Amino acid sequence: MISLVAAMVVSVSGVRADHASLSDIFMHLPPAERRVVQVELMRGGFYEGPLDAAWSDATSLALFGAADFLSTQARVDARPDMSSPEGIAAFLSALSQRAYADRLYGEKRGATGF
Repeated sequence: MISLVAAMVVSVSGVRADHASLSDIFMHLPPAERRVVQVELMRGGFYEGPLDAAWSDATSLALFGAADFLSTQARVDARPDMSSPEGIAAFLSALSQRAYADRLYGEKRGATGF
């Protein structure tokens, strides 16, 4: 049986991104970067799963939730492009570099550690 999340196409601020593309791009990141993405999502209150660098429905929901949250903010530069593989890759890369830390959970860039 296909999970509901795996079968759905999610709309983020009117732009469609599918679960399969997101999972493929996520799984192409090195494991350490995938874990940082999960940590960032957890710190922002979007992810409650294990910090295991694995793909799951919880990871998917957290990524779409964070993208939706960022897209509703007034700052145009904070709006991730979830409409293309390049945009999704850029969003995941920015998360792994903690570029959204100040917007997701109020921490200023340049802070270190988990």
